[in-house]
Amino acid sequence: MHSRLTLRAAACVPLLAALLSAPIAATAAGWTTPTQLAATTLTNLPANTASVAVGPGGESVAVWINEASYAVQYAVQSAAGVWSAGKALYTASVTNAETTSSARVVIGPEGTATAIFASIVPGKIQYCVVGGRVIRCRGPATAYAKIATLAPGATAWTKANLSTRGILVDATQIALDQNGRATALWTQVAAAGAPTAIQSSTRDVDGTWTAPVDLHTTSNRVSEFALAVGTGGAAVAAWQESAAVAPTGYAIRSRYSSAPGIWDAAQDVAAGLATQSWSLRAAVDGDGQAALAWANDYRVQWSNRTATSPWAAAATIRSSPANNYGASGPFAAYAPDLAADAQGDFLLAWLENDIAGGLWTVQSQLIRRDGQVLASATEADGLSYPRAGLGNDGLGGTVSWVNNNDGLAYGANVAPAANAWDAAQAIGPALWGTEVALGSGNAGKASAVVVANTATRYKYKFTGSAYRGNASRPGDAGLASPGRRTKPAYLAWIKIAVAKPCSTEAVTHRDGEKRPC
Repeated sequence: MHSRLTLRAAACVPLLAALLSAPIAATAAGWTTPTQLAATTLTNLPANTASVAVGPGGESVAVWINEASYAVQYAVQSAAGVWSAGKALYTASVTNAETTSSARVVIGPEGTATAIFASIVPGKIQYCVVGGRVIRCRGPATAYAKIATLAPGATAWTKANLSTRGILVDATQIALDQNGRATALWTQVAAAGAPTAIQSSTRDVDGTWTAPVDLHTTSNRVSEFALAVGTGGAAVAAWQESAAVAPTGYAIRSRYSSAPGIWDAAQDVAAGLATQSWSLRAAVDGDGQAALAWANDYRVQWSNRTATSPWAAAATIRSSPANNYGASGPFAAYAPDLAADAQGDFLLAWLENDIAGGLWTVQSQLIRRDGQVLASATEADGLSYPRAGLGNDGLGGTVSWVNNNDGLAYGANVAPAANAWDAAQAIGPALWGTEVALGSGNAGKASAVVVANTATRYKYKFTGSAYRGNASRPGDAGLASPGRRTKPAYLAWIKIAVAKPCSTEAVTHRDGEKRPC
């Protein structure tokens, strides 16, 4: 059985000619004026820890970690695009030095929001015997993956521990199918010296969570975790694992689920990689076709599979017009993001660097269910890591990023049915080096949360905005940047082939990931 994303060798000249000559759809759509959701005071620059989900009616919920107190906060956006003020979802214990991380949120078909996050309380100071001496030491930490739900119209979240107790829990993630059945993922170290376990739990429509199961346990280093669930219930969990012998031997591994809680055996998607990969992303369409994308050796690679076929050999993406990526240049690619809709369309975005010319662009490809590609490119800068989202109904998608040259966040929208990309539009001010938290919904709606400066030193704010297809925003001309040129979109048959980095060393960015540049 062949995947719909199988590379096409044929060409269709008449069709392409017609599409190339077709005008790009103009739009009066726009992003609502950013609303301040919450503020935080930090002596260091904050990360955008937010996660955003869009509900069936266009309403949204955002959750984030306030790094000043490690409180998990949230805000609700109405279907009309109006955001509430941020409130506390979970208050970390200052007395116990509790920290939280990896807050993520989803919204079910009936409008119930579900959030997941990790909590760690350091162990208490006690006395230990080491080498015949009694010294002060910390006891084992207490860590959980926690789950919280907010019913439509409610103001209080129902919270519970989802995992068993461990000493380390991280990388919490959650995704839903079209019926609201949830799959959660996290990593856990149960006790000192224990291996790292990648664990999962599923929730049926009745709200009952299953006991956690181990998808994978290892003493090797694991990182770059990704989870995606299709509307039909199929799911994929993926991660990067290093071999026991350094410095080579990295692998992208995964487990596939054709139905909630039923997982196939672990498979290598790409093995024997000489260098570490970054920004591993996953997506699943309505028929259970799964795709993974990741950055490796200054290239963006991806692989896909169907519910019944194995993973295809990893292929290197080329931008249009067929720019080659790799450590030898002439172009380099970083930080992919990936999304899918129920119709079989996949949206892939990444950051491209023209080494010789010095030009940075956000590249986007809507890889359609029929194997064609609708491509777009917008000038950016060296830290403009994009985020991609598609509504399940296939009517619209968004790619967003922060441009540090002018200090604005941008969004470019695509309409799969119309074969058209809109020009990038400014969302609003955003802090240097951060990313956009993006949620996409049906009918082309989207919501975004960014981190921005305030007039007060060391004080930053989370702001929310909503994309509405019928409402242009007054004052957009004041936010428009003349340097943001979007190249014309066009359709072509998908062409994936093999592709001077800006840096040979990976550095830790404010989202916690290590990437070159």
